[in-house]
Amino acid sequence: MKFWVVMTVLSAAVFGTATARASTEVVLILDNSPSMIRKTTFTTRYPDGRQDVAMLPAADPDRLAVLATLILNGIMSGDDKLTILSFQKDAPHFLKIPNQASAIRAYNNNAPTLFAGAFQEAARILRSSRRERRLLLICSDGPPEDLTSPAQGRRRLGLDQPSSAFDVLAFNLSTEPASTRQDYLHELVAGAGRHERVGDPYQLVAGFTSAYARTLGSKPLSGRLGNGDAFDFVADRYVSEVIVVAASLSRTPAFEATLFTDGRPVPERSSGDNGCSARILGAELAPNLCKAPFHTFKVWRADKDPKKVTSWSLKLASGSPSDIAYGVILRYELSAEVVQAPDSARAGEPIPVVGRIRWHDQTFDDRSFYSSPKFQATMFIGNLEGPLAQGGDLLFRGAVEVGQPGLYRLGVVFENEWVALRSRIRTIEVKQWASLRIIAALPDFGRWAGRWRTTESCRSLDLTGSHNADVVPIEVLAKGIPEGTAVTVDGTAVPRMRPLPLAGKKLQYEVCVVAERCCAELDGKSSQLVIRGRNPYYHASAASVPLHFAVEATTLLGCWWLVILGVLGLILLAIAVHGKLSPYSFDVGDTVRISRHENKLQRGASYRLAEQPGGRRGFYRNATVGFDNSASPVGPRRTAIVRFTAAEGGIISLSSGVSVEMRDRRTRKWEALKPEDAQCGVRKNVVYRVGEYYFRLN
Repeated sequence: MKFWVVMTVLSAAVFGTATARASTEVVLILDNSPSMIRKTTFTTRYPDGRQDVAMLPAADPDRLAVLATLILNGIMSGDDKLTILSFQKDAPHFLKIPNQASAIRAYNNNAPTLFAGAFQEAARILRSSRRERRLLLICSDGPPEDLTSPAQGRRRLGLDQPSSAFDVLAFNLSTEPASTRQDYLHELVAGAGRHERVGDPYQLVAGFTSAYARTLGSKPLSGRLGNGDAFDFVADRYVSEVIVVAASLSRTPAFEATLFTDGRPVPERSSGDNGCSARILGAELAPNLCKAPFHTFKVWRADKDPKKVTSWSLKLASGSPSDIAYGVILRYELSAEVVQAPDSARAGEPIPVVGRIRWHDQTFDDRSFYSSPKFQATMFIGNLEGPLAQGGDLLFRGAVEVGQPGLYRLGVVFENEWVALRSRIRTIEVKQWASLRIIAALPDFGRWAGRWRTTESCRSLDLTGSHNADVVPIEVLAKGIPEGTAVTVDGTAVPRMRPLPLAGKKLQYEVCVVAERCCAELDGKSSQLVIRGRNPYYHASAASVPLHFAVEATTLLGCWWLVILGVLGLILLAIAVHGKLSPYSFDVGDTVRISRHENKLQRGASYRLAEQPGGRRGFYRNATVGFDNSASPVGPRRTAIVRFTAAEGGIISLSSGVSVEMRDRRTRKWEALKPEDAQCGVRKNVVYRVGEYYFRLN
């Protein structure tokens, strides 16, 4: 399985087959030490002189490194070039393995782990190559016997130089848990390349596919297939080539698998196994090394129209002797590019950088790619990083300020969940600090009175007479500001204990002194604004300008008049609401019948009180209906002989300027109605008499 991962990686490295596709120079350093195929002792030495000796299992007992090399060799095309190097004790201290399958299978594990010669030759080949993409692949269990520290290996490869000529991928082949001997390769490529450890076949597939696809600016897919299973996937626009590798998860006879695109089978590019002869050196120490069956593999590589979306399917035939691991690389041919950056700058100055993602010599314009939540764009100069912001032209811009003179590596990086695009490294020389002299003018802010709201006075800070104040990033610091006061520059508040970086490179800024609402008396006689370069290097040459201002204390009425008006308004509103809602109304069914004859009341005029003049409640007035001398209903302000008024609980009170009599229903006699009884409410269905009129409330 390990093999397969390597194969994927290698396949990716090699792949430039289509027209206008970038060619690749690949150097593969293949570990041919005995520890790859048999048990070996490993000694760990500690600084205090102690040492541990352990027996370690074979790192690659199934020769997966050989399988990976065969796959890589089979996938090469066009102008790609593969050089396979191994270890050798005698001069020239490296062994070059021919690019024939028979020579690769006959590779022997009989040499000490001597990295120095192979590293030196690999660096020479890659640095002198004129191919656009250059890659160093290291397949080893590490560490070497001749380079005792990773730093020595980095120097041999030139990985610490300001400009890197090639990418590095280190494949740590091992069947054991993480150990000290695996740390060597990790530290060797730290900060300059990628390190992937694989301890079983599936890790090989996933790890190598992911790492190599990221290096190529392409999208990886990986997994496993069982008997009769299929893996379906889509190659979107911009994909120019599809590379698929499949390998058996166990040592079995050859499996049958087919790759389809839009229903049509794709011819195999390469296939075979990693078998070996028992006559190879080292096989006698590993009895099962060259016993059949072996790991088998297949490789497909197909061009694709980048303007179309196509469907693909990898199918494993039923009855397959083994499950398979697969790796798919959808080659986008994307790359990161520094479009514009200076060759030199001064310490303390922001260094502007413009970058882009390139696709076939043009700016990549798939906005869905950029809108991914995990997409990020950064620039770096040395160990300093800064964000890049995309503009409407799809270019990314940013700036980083370097604080010390020197020679620095510069580049841009674009990343999402499946790819990391790194530009070619450029070198920038950061020279001595730019000179900075600040001359500031700030007029008096004057005197004003505090109010119920915040108040401010603004003036223009003029740096026209300064030198390089519009070049070197500057900041301001407010000192001696009284409580209740704030200072803003171009609308941004200056923190009390920290400086405020000024945005933009200009010589005019608006400075405002802001007094809080209802402030006490404020005096700015000891307040000042400090202007200085943002980098601590410039702090000694800071300039200070006084903030002359005075604010009169806010009067009680001036502070609270709005609150007072609000309270008064609420009171008036309560009075109005109460006056509107508190009066009583007649029930809808309250009616009065009036007649000049008692025996004609049943047929007399009937009046629904709520519908008569004054029958609806008014502002602080209960509903009131009166009747005049002609027995006609009148409003509450008209002359009436009797009035009916709505009261609490549905009661209707009665008032009259003349005496009112009520017929007793038991004795049938007329009795004078007392005023207090009239106020308590008219009894329904009882006959009353006022003057010559009779009435009854129903």
